[in-house]
Amino acid sequence: QPHIPRNFLIIAAAIVGSSVVMLGESVVTLALPSIAKTLQVPFASLQWVVDGYNLTLASFILLGGSLGDLLGLRRVYLWSAGAFLVLSLVCALAWSGLTLIVFRAALGVAGALLTPVSLAVLNAQLPKDMRSRAVGYWTAATSIVLALGPLVGGYLVDLFTWRAIFLFNVPLAMIAMLAGHIALEKSPKGHDIHIDW
Repeated sequence: QPHIPRNFLIIAAAIVGSSVVMLGESVVTLALPSIAKTLQVPFASLQWVVDGYNLTLASFILLGGSLGDLLGLRRVYLWSAGAFLVLSLVCALAWSGLTLIVFRAALGVAGALLTPVSLAVLNAQLPKDMRSRAVGYWTAATSIVLALGPLVGGYLVDLFTWRAIFLFNVPLAMIAMLAGHIALEKSPKGHDIHIDW
């Protein structure tokens, strides 16, 4: 069937897009002692390296879904994946505790836009008979990646440095953008949809 490759890429884009966000949530945990030592960050500030990301991720996730409806799923998916890539690079280059906290918070905003859109494309752009199975794959993959985050983070810190946990996001975000660019269809802007602030 001619649509199987495209459908596969849609599912792959959705899974990789959400997985990079979930990895960003859990991968930092075991890197905190190394971050504290390198950047001379006190323990109270160290908590904000984790909590700043989670706070903005949770706060903006509804806005991310609304923007997908308003501006088009493909557009918001590619923009947010690109922002996640750039902000991951910026986090890897952080020179102080404060800059890392601020960049991580911004990374959480990008993740909040990417996560709901990555799920929405499954319902919007897959045939009806594939949607429930694809959502199951998306949920399972996201949960597995979230659980693997500390293991991946610890391995990268041991092998390289804490900066590698952010650089690890870059190829994943690139794969997400490539799959999304190829597979996702352009959708019209929702001119009749307004964000309820």
